[in-house]
Formats: sequence, structure tokens, C-alpha cells
Amino acid sequence: MSTTISALGAADSMMTIAQKETGVSMFVLPPAMWINYQFKLCKGNPVNIDKAGQAWRDTAQQLRQTGIELRQAVAAIPTDDWSADDRTAYEQKVTEFCAQLEVMSTFCLAVGIALTVFAYALFVYAVFAVAMGTFIAALSVVAAAALASVVGGPVYAECLAIAATCVEITIGATAILAGAATGVAAVFQGGAALSALVQHFKGNDAALGDFVQAQATGSAAALANLAQNTANAGLAYVNRADDLGASPQGTSRGIPLKAVDLDADRDKDHTWNVGGTATVMTGGGNTVTAGGHVKYGDQGLQGVEGEAKVQHGAHTVGGKVGWERTADGGDTVYVGENYGYENLRSGVGGKQDGEVRIGVDDGHPRFDSGKINLGPTYKGGQPIKETGEVK
Repeated sequence: MSTTISALGAADSMMTIAQKETGVSMFVLPPAMWINYQFKLCKGNPVNIDKAGQAWRDTAQQLRQTGIELRQAVAAIPTDDWSADDRTAYEQKVTEFCAQLEVMSTFCLAVGIALTVFAYALFVYAVFAVAMGTFIAALSVVAAAALASVVGGPVYAECLAIAATCVEITIGATAILAGAATGVAAVFQGGAALSALVQHFKGNDAALGDFVQAQATGSAAALANLAQNTANAGLAYVNRADDLGASPQGTSRGIPLKAVDLDADRDKDHTWNVGGTATVMTGGGNTVTAGGHVKYGDQGLQGVEGEAKVQHGAHTVGGKVGWERTADGGDTVYVGENYGYENLRSGVGGKQDGEVRIGVDDGHPRFDSGKINLGPTYKGGQPIKETGEVK
């Protein structure tokens, strides 16, 4: 297990190295800028994706186990205790339900495998990226030496041609990674559709209607993600000279806004959570992320939250404040804080966050609960977390 975590966790460091190498190289070799741009777009978090895949596979196992235990429970009822016609009807319904659980289990297993495969695809791409970045960096050294020579013109032209070929190779690798992502999406979408169809024929009359409703609900989240990715792709291009001390050949130094994160999700209680955050780089080199969310449901406005955090080197500190209304009409005000430290070289660190919630009844505040979480971190993930709570 530790080998898997360390291997996938190394992908983030490799992508950072590749971006640095190509970023410096584009001072001498302009085609390296496009390689650097693609590396920025393709940087992901394979560790978290693999964890999500494992969670889906665990769910598949639990669904299968539930079906087995349900069949055993029915079979354990003695015939002498229940031999009426309604037993046969009950057993038929249990059989249909267990068949539906089996379909869901297969779907969850397929999604889990697809996510883990994509996590390793990101890792393989990171290996390619660091190799390409190292080659481009070495090529830029040769190109710089050629520029410094009075007879180095032909050599520099050859270096430019090689760099252009590297751009084409990187485009091909990026396309393969995009194909892998498309495959995962196909497993999600196609698997969900097939699962709903099979469940319909196995006795679940609501399956197709639920699938259509899920598509309508999910379209809002999909639109938010598409808008987010479009904006971040544009920001990655505008800020392509980030992390450099100067801009190559008049390339813009970029703008303070570095990334956006948009959300539009609906929970099981039909409550929408809509909002987002923006990440800005200050003149002093600090990274500030701030934003807010609004909850709106069947009872109207049901919550508002604002949050912000500041990263200064290896240290990150932040806080949040919000209000929410429960289904029974009760109001709760809460405040929270968080602090994290991560060694920039090793990725090892620690994280702490806490929250205090105050209930409001007829205008009178009362203490509701307080909790604090502590634990070590590695590459942004938190393998161990200790929680303390007071109510």
C-alpha cells in the first residue's frame, strides 16, 4: 500500500519539475512554451483519484455482500414457519432486488477500476513529462551555446526544429491522456445508463426515471465544471510565464488571478449548493484563495458560507464563517479555522482544522458543538486523522 501511495504521489513532484524545466527553457526555445502550457493543463492528483477508485470498489463489495446476506436471511426462514403463497412472492421480490444490487455492484466496480487506471495514466504522463522536460532543458543549453557563438546559427535552427518536434510528441501524449479521461467518462455515463436499463428489466420500474432525473441534476454540475475548466485553461495560458524571474521574448508576466473553482451540486434533500472560489497571487508572493457558497432548497435560502485561506511558503492558514437552516427550520451559525504545514521538498507535513457551531432558537444563541481534527499529511493527502468533538 505504501508503495502505491509513494509512486502516485511522486507524479505531482515530477509534473512540477517538468514545468520548471520547460518554463526556463522557453527563454531560449520558444516552442517549449507550448510544452509547458500542456503540462500545466495535464497536472492532476492521481493519489486522490486512486483513493476515489478504491472507495467505489469498496462500495461494490458492500453491495455484493448485502445481496448475499439478504439471500441467506430469506433461505434461513424454515418452510414450516412460513409456507404460504406470499412467501413465494416475497422470495421473488428479494431475488429481483438482489439482482439489482448485483448490477449496481458491477457498475461501481467498473467505475473504481476506471478511476485507478486513469490515476496510473496520470502517473505515466508525469514520467513522460519529466523526461521531456529534462530533454528540453538539455536542448536549451545547446541552443544557448549556439546563440553565443558567431557561427552557431545552423545549430540553433536545428535545436528549434527538434523543439518543434517535441511539441508534436507532447501533443500526442496529451491526446492519449485525454482519451483515457474520455474512457473514464464513458464508463461513468455508459455504465450508469446500462445499469438503469438492466435494473428496469429486473423489476425496478423507477430506474429509468431516476436516471433521467440524475442527468438533469448532473447537467448543472457539468456546466459548472466545463466553465471552470475553460476559465482555468485560459488562465494557464495567460500565466504561462509564472514561476520565472522574467518573461521570454515579451511574453506577458501574467495576472494575479491564477485559478477558479466553481460548484453546482444538489444533495439528497434537493438542496443546491452553488458558488466557487478564486485563487490570486499577491505581489508579495503569497497565494490567497477566497470565495463563498449559497445553499438553496425547497424552503428557499438555506445557507450562506464564506471562506478564505492564505499560503505563505510552507504554511497555510485559513478560516470560514457561515449560516445554515436545517429541515426543521432551526438556524445554526458556525465559524472554523485551519492551519497546515508541508515541507516543500519532501511533501511531508501536518494539518489541523476546527469548527464551532452555535444554534439560534428564537433569537437566543446556544452552544451546539465544537470539533478539532489533527493529522499528518503527505503531498496534500491526510492518511491519518484524529478527531475530537464536544457537544
